[in-house]
Amino acid sequence: MTACIHPFTACKEETRAALQTHLPWSPMDFMRGISLEGDKKNYLDTVCRDLDPANDLRVIYEDAALKLRTAVMAERLVWDSQFFGYGIAKLHGIFQLDDPGYRPFVDLTDPLRNFLARANDAGIRYIFTQIDPRDLALLRALGEQGFCMIEPRLYYHRGIHDYEYIKRYPVREAREDDLPFITTVVRDTVNIYDRFHADPFIAQADADRLMEEWIHASFAKKFSDVVLVPDLPGDPVAVVTGRYLKNEWAQWNLNVSQVVLGASSGQAPGWAVKLLSELLYHFEDIGTQHVYLSTQATNIRIIKVCEHLGIHLGKSEFVLRRVL
Repeated sequence: MTACIHPFTACKEETRAALQTHLPWSPMDFMRGISLEGDKKNYLDTVCRDLDPANDLRVIYEDAALKLRTAVMAERLVWDSQFFGYGIAKLHGIFQLDDPGYRPFVDLTDPLRNFLARANDAGIRYIFTQIDPRDLALLRALGEQGFCMIEPRLYYHRGIHDYEYIKRYPVREAREDDLPFITTVVRDTVNIYDRFHADPFIAQADADRLMEEWIHASFAKKFSDVVLVPDLPGDPVAVVTGRYLKNEWAQWNLNVSQVVLGASSGQAPGWAVKLLSELLYHFEDIGTQHVYLSTQATNIRIIKVCEHLGIHLGKSEFVLRRVL
């Protein structure tokens, strides 16, 4: 065997510097006007942050024969593992650290197999990853090692400095007494194409329970900064949530906010458009310049809503998983 495995923590700063130089793309690089270097820094702040050793699955895989160093960036997700009751890990990516960086035809079989073995030894049962379609080498390796795609994801975006819709609608921030009603809406508006409901390994009851947990966490300002509902008589039957992302604005050199979650019952016709439009106005009021959201390539209804509001396609992404 010609490969050497080094802990990420033993060469953290060197690896981060190499990734900053060699990452061929970054999460928000589809947005005009964003700082690409700042976007990479924001991304690396997440994947290179300090982790409890028990959750740290990152290593540097060095092939002496090929003179290649590869960073395998992955972690055990504590909250997810506790919620579902089995070990869950996220593979952020497998990246080349030497020139020229992007190698679309490099063979990543060995570092990926090594990661899967280490994850299994660490008690991981479920691994997922979000892959840019440009990452040809990793896509091939994942398929060959038994990963399957569970969500083809699309990102939509638009600038809102000049946002204007044909009409305004009455909305308000959700109150505590709204929580039972909007929780029911989110739980019962099942999207069979999201990565939780689309995966038969995840129990339907767990996916529904997760939707409930998300709206509760959003209301508590953990997953979202704002929760809007229609300001109409009676109980709310539609909801939309958003994140301001202000901590990232300086490095992005662009004030970007995210539409996180939206749901409406059959009793709220048209409110998917109305709430999203009003959320864009709300974002503009707090200083946002650009917004984005993600959905599935199969979610034609939301795609039509986006296009109707001038929110355009930015990029695609594949979510894959493997059960060990």
